[in-house]
Amino acid sequence: MIYNHVDLETLKALRLVSTSWAVVGLELLLLPSFVVKSYSLDVRRLSDIGVCPNVSRQAARVIKTIKFYNSVGEFSVRLNRLHRST
Repeated sequence: MIYNHVDLETLKALRLVSTSWAVVGLELLLLPSFVVKSYSLDVRRLSDIGVCPNVSRQAARVIKTIKFYNSVGEFSVRLNRLHRST
């Protein structure tokens, strides 16, 4: 409920309070589509998401497509979910 009443910078700061607050905050920061407009910057952002196991697991649950934009137009990749049996 708190996250619904704060701006983006406060939301980012609240994620530092605890692990559970970080989880909730990340879900609000991620969108179902990851957009790549500047290859060098946005692919780096996507790579940084994958560095931390907890963040990458959350991102995998939220992000459904990756959209690439260039001078020609848009190209979307729909992500398939792989389930590992243990």
